Amino acid sequence: MPRRHFVVSILVFGAQFYLLSSSTVADAILPSGSSPVSFDTTFEEALDHSSPVYALAPPSFLVSPLDQCSWRTPHNYSESLLDFAHKSAICYALLYVALFIVSIIFARQQYMSAKSFDAMHKSMKDFCLLLEGLPPSQTDEQALTSWLQQQLNLDLEGVSIQYNYGGKEQEVNSMLARHHVLLQNDLQAFNNDHILLGATELETLKQEIGDDRKKTGEWFAGGENALKGTGKAFVVFRRSCDKDNVQNDFAKNPNLLVHPDAPEPLTIEPVHSEPADIFWQNAHLTEKEIAQNERKSVLWVLFMFTLLNGLISWPWYIVGVVPYSHSGNDISGPVTNLSGILMAILNGVLGGEVCGAAFRVGYGRKDKADIFIFVVMTSMNLFNTMLNVYLFAFSAFGKTSSHTQGQILTSIDRTEWLGEEADVVGKVLQMMVSGNLFTNTIMGLVTNALINPLLFTLMQKVVYVWRCWPRFLLKILHVALPWCPPSMERYEVFNAEKCLEAPQVGLPWDYGALISNCTVVFWCLNLVSPRLWELSLALVVFGAFFWVWCRELHLRVHSVGFISTHRLDHVMMIFWGLPLTIVGTASVTWLIRAGYLMVDTEPHVKMLVLTAITCIGWAVWVALVRVVYPYELGSVADLDVGTLADCKARWCFSWFNCNPIFALKCMYYVQDENGKTRADWKHPLACGEDPNLPRFYRFGKEYLFLSKEKQKYVNANLRSYTEPDTLLEALFAFLDKVGTPRSKQDVSRREAAVTAPSNEVAPLLSN
Repeated sequence: MPRRHFVVSILVFGAQFYLLSSSTVADAILPSGSSPVSFDTTFEEALDHSSPVYALAPPSFLVSPLDQCSWRTPHNYSESLLDFAHKSAICYALLYVALFIVSIIFARQQYMSAKSFDAMHKSMKDFCLLLEGLPPSQTDEQALTSWLQQQLNLDLEGVSIQYNYGGKEQEVNSMLARHHVLLQNDLQAFNNDHILLGATELETLKQEIGDDRKKTGEWFAGGENALKGTGKAFVVFRRSCDKDNVQNDFAKNPNLLVHPDAPEPLTIEPVHSEPADIFWQNAHLTEKEIAQNERKSVLWVLFMFTLLNGLISWPWYIVGVVPYSHSGNDISGPVTNLSGILMAILNGVLGGEVCGAAFRVGYGRKDKADIFIFVVMTSMNLFNTMLNVYLFAFSAFGKTSSHTQGQILTSIDRTEWLGEEADVVGKVLQMMVSGNLFTNTIMGLVTNALINPLLFTLMQKVVYVWRCWPRFLLKILHVALPWCPPSMERYEVFNAEKCLEAPQVGLPWDYGALISNCTVVFWCLNLVSPRLWELSLALVVFGAFFWVWCRELHLRVHSVGFISTHRLDHVMMIFWGLPLTIVGTASVTWLIRAGYLMVDTEPHVKMLVLTAITCIGWAVWVALVRVVYPYELGSVADLDVGTLADCKARWCFSWFNCNPIFALKCMYYVQDENGKTRADWKHPLACGEDPNLPRFYRFGKEYLFLSKEKQKYVNANLRSYTEPDTLLEALFAFLDKVGTPRSKQDVSRREAAVTAPSNEVAPLLSN
């Protein structure tokens, strides 16, 4: 996408360069001998060039030299301005056609690339179907697999039942994290590395794991504490062709599967996501509950948007912008730059709120959460940016009572407010360069790589280790800590790791930035300004910068894993229709300003017509995108018959080891304390490389899936000082040495403090 954005910005810059180089319109709004970057003048210069009538008036803004210079009159430049409007209408129409064709070709290429990749590469989703309608009491994987094999007359790999463990998410995550800690401690002891746990801490951990084993046994041994299913299960096939045959048979016969304990025939749905993309903890939520959570999350984001604008944007506008406008001074320089920086920071804070709101909705798959983040974040970013643009436009057009914003749609031979249009574009340029174009992007790296790890580590220490603040302040800080557990007495390993875990590749935010930036720049095509080429050039520079910056951010800062689907790209292409249609609308705007359309029509009617044209153009684009880039990939012809065994050899995760409850079932119910599997268990375990060792998959824990002998290859060239994580780990290692005990007495005292039930020192395993 950054490369396509770069191509689009090059085309727009070429159009602007042609218009300004082939016209003398710049002379109409600049003093003699001035360059486009020197348009802004001080109030004193305005008085020097004003006629006596204007000199006796209150301080006002210098609109255009056409009103001040006797040898420069509107008549002298009327033909040039009309010629500029005529060329702009034609140029933007051709630009719209070119961008439209390029965008359609790109959308089709994206779709065909997704289908081609899916046909050439086998992944876990190619061996799975989603079975729905099961009775909640069906939680026996072996019994369900045997029944399905009889009904389908196939040898299945197994089933992965989606359990209902709503309300137990924190408990389940803590149980799995303790198992990871024990495995990691064993690996470090095997490699003669720094042992993670002391003797007392290790004994405490084993006791807690024993309690986890008892609790897991209660979940699956029956009784009042037994876990129920959600009525859904993933059926895992051994060959991809078997999955396709079952799907085709079910399309012919919807009553293919009738479970004896289910009130209605079971349904089968295709699976478009990988196991690591599934939010297993949300499987119990219904579509109605998810829709309600969506509305609540959107309302929360709107509340935060209003609150932040009320606390930051509006006070700054009243204190920093309005006084300049009332005094007649030009709003430029530090005022505009600071406004852009505040806007970028505000958009970044809203991005974090949108991310949190997306995961509170309760989606079943990550790609749906990505789409929610993209749609809400792009909408908020656009609204916030355009609000700031409107405020600056209002401050420019509001300096003279005789001019209104609607008069920009009047014929361009009316020259008295052309300088105000140029002023608006200049402010947008300063605001975008200092704000959305570069500050947002740079802040993404600084925040994810430096600020968040240091800030969150400090918050963890203050709340759970040092506890040196009053308790009411600790409660406030506890709520602000990401992934905070309900209790302030114990900080679980899972929460500590998730708090400092590197985020996955932020495509929703990247796409949103490209859409909003292009929309703002393309909107300025409706105005007259010799600085439009600078704004377009800034978009070109941003495209090249973003292309390189994304590689550094995605490969060096973000998590190594990114699991999603093509649906986010589909929604992004739909939103791309907005900036694309604005280019076409700009062509109509210039036809109006050239005097070809709606000459005697009121400005508000013209605005309504342009808005309708934009909506119709966007609707046409959406309809065309749904044809060339469907939301679903549809049936994909496999180039070869893949087997699940070959797929497992290339992937760490599977439909079994990504299921949290099934992983616990294998660890603590199917196997005993000595790692011996029950004799009557024939279903595959949630495992890694060794089929007899239970494992649970999480991003960043892939090394636990390999044997101890292969750990040396995992640790080889693991660190690089080109990555911020390596530098932070070195810093944390140094800080850890500062507080390392120096004697055996100190070690004993430290272990006693860790295990003692004290409010001063938390039993922090991860410390």
